Amino acid sequence: MQCPACDYVRQPTDLNPINQCPSCKQIYSRARKAAGIEEEEPPKKVAAVKPPWRPYGQHPAVIGLMIAVIFAAAWGYGTWNNRPVAPKPVVHDGVSAQLACQRFVSSRLKAPSTASFAPFQELSISERTQGKFIVVGWVDAENTFGAKLRNNYFCSIQFTGANVQLLDLSIE
Repeated sequence: MQCPACDYVRQPTDLNPINQCPSCKQIYSRARKAAGIEEEEPPKKVAAVKPPWRPYGQHPAVIGLMIAVIFAAAWGYGTWNNRPVAPKPVVHDGVSAQLACQRFVSSRLKAPSTASFAPFQELSISERTQGKFIVVGWVDAENTFGAKLRNNYFCSIQFTGANVQLLDLSIE
């Protein structure tokens, strides 16, 4: 830009503000008014045209490579996932005995939805032999007349694999 007051041509290395002449320190717009020069219209900015968006680039080889990778991964997962898996041994403990006995006791109650069983800490659970448990506890449940009563129960069960068998059940 050339200064209208002193005809100095602004250099890219000049450090003054962009609207001030580095030589005479005049503001360009004021110097133009004083010299009677009409304001120049600022140059119009041309918008940059963006190329259309194309996913994965323009090369069909890129798409083909991606499809090949997906198929290879699917095939690898299928062969890896079909390995034989050894079955896990079924282990039964006091908690599984408690839950099994609660199911058996609930099936004998008049109103099983109202049942409140003793917490695990208040139960007496003993394992007699491998898989055979005896559970002694209590249950609060409504009777035929709607009164909530506490009943003690004695439950003896036998686990064989994933199955459970009721050996003895008494509710007092």
